Amino acid sequence: MRTLIGIGLGLVFSCGVAVAAQPPDAKKLIGQWEQPGDKAKKRVKTVFDFKDGTKLTISLGEEGDIVSNYAYKVEGRQIILTSKTKDGDSTRTLTTTKLTEEVLELQEDGTKFSLTRVKVEKKKEDK
Repeated sequence: MRTLIGIGLGLVFSCGVAVAAQPPDAKKLIGQWEQPGDKAKKRVKTVFDFKDGTKLTISLGEEGDIVSNYAYKVEGRQIILTSKTKDGDSTRTLTTTKLTEEVLELQEDGTKFSLTRVKVEKKKEDK
């Protein structure tokens, strides 16, 4: 009986780990994601704008005061960002820890980003 329970628990845990280890769907990244600013935590508003599967714009500040442009590619759970600088190409790697329709969680060198999808209102067409 213990053997059967052990096998059952082993299957449950291994299947759960397999699902969690699945890489995110890159198409779900497309759109704007926002992490609000927090003065108490000394964190500025950050907006990630993933476009067409290859371009990313990151804006910092309430009014988007600082803007950085990147090319990106998704490899497994990692998003590899590349930008052109006067010294050559610069590369950053973000690890996706969670991606749903509404939430994107990333990690880079111990820094965590918890972003929510920005809802874009569709304009009604006048007939």
